[in-house]
Amino acid sequence: MEITEVLNKRLQAIEDSPNDIECYKHIHAYIHYLINTPKLKSILDAEERDYYTEIHLTTDGYKVEQANFYFAYLLPSYMRIYFPIEIYNTSYEPDSEQDPIALLLLYGFKHPRTQSWVNRFPVRDMKKHRKEELKSYWSWFDGKRQEYVNEMKNLHLEIITAISKQPDQPNTEPTPETETISLLLDLETGDFHYGKKTDSLNIKTQPFRVLSKLYLADGKTVPYLDLIQCIKPNAKDVTKTDKMKLTTVIKNLKKSLGITDGNNADIFHNEKMVGYSLRYID
Repeated sequence: MEITEVLNKRLQAIEDSPNDIECYKHIHAYIHYLINTPKLKSILDAEERDYYTEIHLTTDGYKVEQANFYFAYLLPSYMRIYFPIEIYNTSYEPDSEQDPIALLLLYGFKHPRTQSWVNRFPVRDMKKHRKEELKSYWSWFDGKRQEYVNEMKNLHLEIITAISKQPDQPNTEPTPETETISLLLDLETGDFHYGKKTDSLNIKTQPFRVLSKLYLADGKTVPYLDLIQCIKPNAKDVTKTDKMKLTTVIKNLKKSLGITDGNNADIFHNEKMVGYSLRYID
């Protein structure tokens, strides 16, 4: 099935959703497909780089955010819908300790699983505070479904337009299994060479400890907890907060290795509910 056909079907599912909860689930699925399909991910990455490096100004000198569809149409739904649901789907924590935004999106305001977050602490004042907090988050979504649908329709149009402008090269992109990628890391000095990037990491920092753990695993998946302990040595389990910290460290490593700017291929593989590995061939 062609990529555009898949996108059209996913957008139609968003528009045809029978209720808000199904709509937000389909928005998550649409964005998940975008960022996990190499051709689409390359379009998003280019647009993100453009947003942070190219400044579009009005005649009065004000920056025009809407000149970039990454900021105007993707980022709002990514942060408010995709990211909370994605963290929830890969988390081991009970609902009472989850992000309340994910619970609102997946179950609604009055559902017992959502209310378990409110009732986590028996103290009356704490319950009242958490209920007010939940209401403030609910205001982002209650009656706002069409706004998010419209954002996705605009994003869809921009993505389809970007695809149409790309040359059709179905068999020219190497797959991770056949692409030759080498990473050389000096475990004593922090010096590394990867593709087009040669630099050094401070061996006393979290990014170096995480990268060295993955490097020594020789392609095997390193459990989330083992990697989190490179950041927080006393960690006993995988919490949402610690996992977000690990995600940030991985993101910073991608930037250091020249992956974020597109100079090198992404070798960080996230096996959901398990951990990370480096996928490369020496």
